[in-house]
Amino acid sequence: MTYVATQFTLADAIHAVETRAELKHSAKRRVEIVRDIRIVAGWLDREPAEIPASIYALQEHLRQLHHAQLGVSKRRFQNILSSLRRGLEAVRGVHDVTRLRPETDLPQPWLSLYAEIPTEKAWVKGMLNSFIRWCADNNVAPRQVTKDTFDQWSDWRRVQTVTLARDPDRAVRRAMDAWNHAARTLGWPVRVVQRETRRTPVTRPLTFFTEAFQHSVQAFIVRNSAPDQTAAGSHLNRWLDDDDTDERFPPLAPRTMRTRRDIILLAATAVIDAGMVSRHDLLSVDQVATPEAAAATFEAALTRSGNAPTEYALTIVKALRNVAARQGLMTDREARRWATLKRRLVKIGGLDNLMTPKNRQRLAPFLDDRVVRRLAQLPSALVEHAEAERRRHGRITRTVACRVQVAAAVALLLTLPVRRSNLATIEIDRHIDWPVGRRNCEGFLHFDCEEVKTKRGVAAAIPADWMTILRLYRRDYWPVLCDTPGNPYLFPAATGLRPKDPNDLSRLVTVTIARETGLSVNLHLFRHICAALIVRSGGNAEDVTALLGQVRDSRALLRYVEFQSATAAAKLDAAISARRPKKGR
Repeated sequence: MTYVATQFTLADAIHAVETRAELKHSAKRRVEIVRDIRIVAGWLDREPAEIPASIYALQEHLRQLHHAQLGVSKRRFQNILSSLRRGLEAVRGVHDVTRLRPETDLPQPWLSLYAEIPTEKAWVKGMLNSFIRWCADNNVAPRQVTKDTFDQWSDWRRVQTVTLARDPDRAVRRAMDAWNHAARTLGWPVRVVQRETRRTPVTRPLTFFTEAFQHSVQAFIVRNSAPDQTAAGSHLNRWLDDDDTDERFPPLAPRTMRTRRDIILLAATAVIDAGMVSRHDLLSVDQVATPEAAAATFEAALTRSGNAPTEYALTIVKALRNVAARQGLMTDREARRWATLKRRLVKIGGLDNLMTPKNRQRLAPFLDDRVVRRLAQLPSALVEHAEAERRRHGRITRTVACRVQVAAAVALLLTLPVRRSNLATIEIDRHIDWPVGRRNCEGFLHFDCEEVKTKRGVAAAIPADWMTILRLYRRDYWPVLCDTPGNPYLFPAATGLRPKDPNDLSRLVTVTIARETGLSVNLHLFRHICAALIVRSGGNAEDVTALLGQVRDSRALLRYVEFQSATAAAKLDAAISARRPKKGR
């Protein structure tokens, strides 16, 4: 762990708290602050004198800490960080400039603008309070505020404000959003400011390209698209439609087609940026469905990831090869060129269909049974918290209902780790068998072979305690999340008869798990976690194949072999530990 050099350290902060007479802290509070600063130093595994008293140096390391991983409550964790903040203020000799002051302190015309904010828009006051007071202190009138004004305020905050927020610039972005809301909605006589996007798009929109290329993309979509199976009546139509498609290239589902379209545009952007073709000369999808275009797109993807191997980079190449085949470009010579390209890219990127460094890093904590237990206990913990909120307020809010939705999703993923497209489209009465008239009984989750990517059906019994969670979610929390009676999906969209978007469901689950447990787990990682747990428990390739619905002899199974060596190493350590001399003998 490295730290940025700075003038003061946490040892100086401790000294300032103990000796500065002008601090308005009681003797007892000073002792608490010093104790908590030493606790933070222990979490970072350094002496206080080795840790800089710099907000921006500490943020990088504090954001990696989580109360659940440290074994303290969330409130205790926040209290310790609050003490650290007081210590940093003491050593730097600044006060907390973000605290609110009475509105009557504001000069005109700021005071008049404040008065125009209705009660139901009180959040605007909260987000703009610090910015408006800074403007008033620096004689900046409302009509003079521009993007440069927010930039100057942001620079001032970096020097004067002591904050341990994970994203300290978020307050600036939210203040700009509140300012624009006030200008557009509340009628403030001020200018709207343009906020810079945090992420630079790597793919140009379809409209950027020539009309000929746009028509070629649209023709590819129409020719290769399948009906939306989530639309009303689709289950009947799929039996009545004529079966005149090429068996080699079955129609692509809507979500898959959106991914194909995005990758085509990504490849088009890459070949233009690489100087392989100009925008005006790019006229057809065929021009990006080549090994050369795939190599350029792969290289661009590796560059964006810092040359770290990612499965997505190889997925791009596979998708472009599929596009070439569907376009009728796959001659024997082209097939050999694509095969050669794939072998070389796998070797260059270290992507041999085994465990990537990123997934290895994410899976490493799950070698610890305590971490596995924390994830397994999450569904029950989320439901308990939601029920407590329900009793406290006498109603169910959408936010609380979303927590229970995550509890249901995690319970099902730990029962049967299906792909996110399958999870998002679970139908309440088609995919789940609910025990009738019996409580504390197992349920059953199943998917037909036609619904699974590998065409292998999967099924699993749902434990009784998690069936209790699903029943509670279905009865009390599901209606809060969907305003359309008759929606058949367990994870419904807010309106209509459609399921929740898989991306939205994945984001909700990932963010909730990170907030509650400190673990970085996306939906697909559940498949790796469950497979690794099976291998660690003595399971074999057949067990993993059956659980994940993998094809037989899939090389993907090799990625879990290293967990067998981890288990063997643990057994070796236990055998050696039993033969070590005991202390005191």
